[in-house]
Amino acid sequence: DRSDGGLLTTIAEMMFAGHLGVSLNISGSAEKTLRYLFNEELGAVIQVAESQLSKVQDLMDTNEMHWVEIGQVEPDEQLTLIEDDEVIFRANRVQLQRAWSETSYRIQSQRDILLQLKKNTIVFWIRTIQACR
Repeated sequence: DRSDGGLLTTIAEMMFAGHLGVSLNISGSAEKTLRYLFNEELGAVIQVAESQLSKVQDLMDTNEMHWVEIGQVEPDEQLTLIEDDEVIFRANRVQLQRAWSETSYRIQSQRDILLQLKKNTIVFWIRTIQACR
């Protein structure tokens, strides 16, 4: 998976769907970390069972695909960002998902209002043009 909003958005959506937590290991400067978490360049995030990890790594290597292990799934329903062995961010999945849903609802409401205004404007102009004939 890879979503608009970059890596962090992708991980959040995967957490929401699976009702699990994730620990992400990151390193580098604050600027590099932000680019890493929010860039929307081509890429993919895959979740692999530990029992299958060596097979997937071999497959990637055989096909000369660059891969990076970025973290692990956790049962605690927390999103945890770890930078150089230090927890720099932790949030509960349920709270994140509620905020996500509320934000999505508000964005969709704004889109709906704009769409309705656009429809009303088009209807208004059609009626005006027809009335002039």
